[in-house]
Amino acid sequence: MLLPKPLPDEVVGSLLIRACLRTGLNRNALLHAIYETRRSSASFLLGSTVAELAPLAGMEPEDFLRAHTIFPYATAFMSERLRALLLLKAVMRGMDDTHLGTLTHSVTRNVATWRFCNLCVEEDVARWGESYWHRIHQLPAAWLCLIHRAPLSTSDIALRGTAVTWKRLLLPHHVLGVPLQLTRSHELHERLTLNSTAYLSEPAVDVESLLLRYRGRALELGWLVNGNVAGGAMSRALRQHYGRELLLESGSRAGGRRDWPALMVRLNTQVSFTPVKHILLNTFFQTSQDALPQLARAEDEKPGPKVADGQRRDHATARKVQVLLNRLAKCGERVTVTSLLMRAGAWETFRHDRSRFPMTNALVQEFRRSDLAERQVGRRPAWRRGSGE
Repeated sequence: MLLPKPLPDEVVGSLLIRACLRTGLNRNALLHAIYETRRSSASFLLGSTVAELAPLAGMEPEDFLRAHTIFPYATAFMSERLRALLLLKAVMRGMDDTHLGTLTHSVTRNVATWRFCNLCVEEDVARWGESYWHRIHQLPAAWLCLIHRAPLSTSDIALRGTAVTWKRLLLPHHVLGVPLQLTRSHELHERLTLNSTAYLSEPAVDVESLLLRYRGRALELGWLVNGNVAGGAMSRALRQHYGRELLLESGSRAGGRRDWPALMVRLNTQVSFTPVKHILLNTFFQTSQDALPQLARAEDEKPGPKVADGQRRDHATARKVQVLLNRLAKCGERVTVTSLLMRAGAWETFRHDRSRFPMTNALVQEFRRSDLAERQVGRRPAWRRGSGE
């Protein structure tokens, strides 16, 4: 059997839907015919292995993978070795396709439903006799149709779990859509869309050198305090720049010293970041204001929490510790200082700088002298066992 000819930028799941509609086969029957197995699912965004699919569409497997799946986007920020391995798994027959399915997570964790452009639908029906799902419309941080400069519309079809939902065999002209609400300027949303869709066609990047360039760009823009990159202040500025709703829609919250924007400009970071985080940070550098006024407003003399923030954190931690002490007193349970503060969610920050937690430290010292302490000051745990306690 032959699949329909893939249309420009058509995502692989859309091609399979059109094949079902043209042949009259249901999803399972189509997949059995393509793969010659009892296979009953295939990724909407990746098509799993394309070695069987591509020849039926009149294309070479690697060309098909790059033109009709999200493989280029999902692997853009991976190491060259890992990209080569995943490419081999995708295009070679008989290869173990372990880990291929996880590539779609870089999209499905950040995009809730299938998206489309109403004007594209009209033009596609006029030109091809039917509409189809465009690959560029499904990417995180892609808010607009770059052809018509109009907001995309969201369908009611969940993008996650589409191995099941594309069984409904729906094309864009079959569904109703709700236009995305732009919470920032049209220009900012357009820049995000351009930067996101670029990774469908641009060569993959060297992530290590890219992270160094991010750090250099942060310093160029003035995110510098006492010789260090002010990562926490920059992260908060990024959150203000985009707004909470836009970041939540993109699946990438930010705003503190240990959030992903701060980690991306830190030397020798060992964390890997999803493509959308690279796109958000890069776009922030392209479109944000000069850092100096923002640093002045934030009174960010050095990286890290301010005095007022530290006082609030100390008060909140002390309240949690007091509640835990009251509960321990009721049940008669004895614990160590480490266990107590871990339950309060404050052990790591407390042990690294106790001077920032005077109220909490006072409670801890009182606790250490009490019978609730497993290692009570002046009395060892062995004393308890010997005394029958």
